[in-house]
Amino acid sequence: MENGNHHHQPINGNGNGYCVNKHLIKTKGELITCKAAVVHGPGEPFVLEEILVEPPQKMEVRIKILFTSICHTDLSAWKGENESQRAFPRILGHEASGVVESVGEGVSDFEKGDHVVPIFNGECGDCECCSNHLSSNKCSKFGVDPNMKVMVGDGRSRFWSKDGTKQIYHFLNTSTFAEYSVLNSACLVKIDSKFSPHLKKMTLLSCGVSTVLLALLMKLVMKVAEGARARGASKIIGVDINPTKFSTGKAMGVTDFINPTELEKPVHQRIREMSKGGVDYSFECAGNVDVLREAFLSTHEGWGLTVILGIHPSPRMLPIHPMELFDGRSITASVFGGFKGKTQLPIFAQQCIQGINGINGDNKTTGKVITCRGAVAYGPGEPLVVEEILVEPPQKMEVRIKIMFTSICHTDLSIWKGENESQRAYPRILGHEASGYGVNPMMKISEGARARGASKIIGVDVNPTKFSKGEAMGMTDFVNPIELEKPLHEKIREISRGGVDFSFECAGNLDVLREAYLSTHEGWGMTVVLGIHPSPRMLPIHPMELFDGRGICASIFGGFKAKTQLPIFAQQCIHGEVNLDEFITHELPFEKINEAFQLLIQGKSLRCLLHF
Repeated sequence: MENGNHHHQPINGNGNGYCVNKHLIKTKGELITCKAAVVHGPGEPFVLEEILVEPPQKMEVRIKILFTSICHTDLSAWKGENESQRAFPRILGHEASGVVESVGEGVSDFEKGDHVVPIFNGECGDCECCSNHLSSNKCSKFGVDPNMKVMVGDGRSRFWSKDGTKQIYHFLNTSTFAEYSVLNSACLVKIDSKFSPHLKKMTLLSCGVSTVLLALLMKLVMKVAEGARARGASKIIGVDINPTKFSTGKAMGVTDFINPTELEKPVHQRIREMSKGGVDYSFECAGNVDVLREAFLSTHEGWGLTVILGIHPSPRMLPIHPMELFDGRSITASVFGGFKGKTQLPIFAQQCIQGINGINGDNKTTGKVITCRGAVAYGPGEPLVVEEILVEPPQKMEVRIKIMFTSICHTDLSIWKGENESQRAYPRILGHEASGYGVNPMMKISEGARARGASKIIGVDVNPTKFSKGEAMGMTDFVNPIELEKPLHEKIREISRGGVDFSFECAGNLDVLREAYLSTHEGWGMTVVLGIHPSPRMLPIHPMELFDGRGICASIFGGFKAKTQLPIFAQQCIHGEVNLDEFITHELPFEKINEAFQLLIQGKSLRCLLHF
């Protein structure tokens, strides 16, 4: 058995490149004894102790960690804020760079001596998410999972106490707070040897820089269902408790029908069975938050989109936890089908109907009060009264139309019932679906291009000393919430003249998340969740707020595929397109890992690099 406490030697003599001492060849296939920072309980100090590291098994790689750093995800796991994710003793850490010591059976893309960067959000290249959906960077086998504490291959740990009697758990597919770690090959990225002088900085590509910067540099597109799949979808599943609706639905293209009252399992489980993993799009039309949750869970992990169409009068917030967005699902609301009424509705009308040109007006009523019939609601749930009413002529910028056809939807039903007291107003004429002459508003969605050339980049922090660092990275404005006499989002909307195009929530705090959401511009603003949320509280957003045109999603690892795209990003970093040096604020020996945590807790460091 070889001791793992080996010295790494400079490749080129300048102290910046690294290799593993040649006698590590003897450790292939054997247990290694090495140092690790082990946490034995929530919030307890890390204990530097010797551990045993097993050799890699099939499709696994054992690497020597050269550099590792700490981020808030490690901090959250160390505190054990989410009880369901606790597992002790455990080796945390997921940002690192190192070198391959040995490989297990079947590994062909790595060999001893390769410089590598671990990735917590793996990419197997074979699962449906990896191979069929370029828009998703989720991996079905090795996606980020805070609850995973052992190796995927056999459900065992590769770490043991020095006496071999007690296993030590893994963390986020990586566990980099040790001199040696074992990872699946899907969770490693090879770094070109010509970048070895910069291997220390490559550590930041494991998480922090990739997650934040690539979320800015790459297009953040909220996929909106435009109906294209409906025209050629292999399955269109209708859900209703009224079975008589199936015949009508079938005529409109529905291929399958589910009656929830006839099921012995949740609706989403049945839909996921029928659609082999989940549907691409689900449309919630009932205005019921319980139905909304079933619709959300019915979509496919990695790319599924839930579109809210129903009006939600209930005061209940979205029944979705922020962490559920990291499964790759997303949710939005559709106002008028997501298209422009004034410019696109005429075209759409031509596609639907040929030959209806409007009414034959003789202009005798222009400028005059008109007497006509209207269905008037006089109170919540009271029968509508059809009676004659007076309609004034249109004023400035208004249009008076003759309704030719109208229909009723759940929005009318909700308003008629008066379920939301703040929306009650009587007597009232309801209805909003009609044909005649007129236009409707629409919702436009930003695709993220503005982020790459933004005129304003606003930083928010209670520590004003961070502004100079932020300014060097391109920040144009800085807001300290404790100095404000108004809500943070109001100040940001003032600075940005209506709201920002994109907001990034990095704190893992639901109150901060709501402020970030409200800081975005109505109509197209996008909030991107980056922070880990250990709280059991659901998203602090009401379903109806999505109809303002704002969107919310989560970004895992910047939204890109690490194994195939990280090498390209590494080249961009080395060529100066991104300055990694700005992110390293402290360097400490690995033995001072607890001191590094305190620096992060106190807000004094962006990234503290630990070296062995």
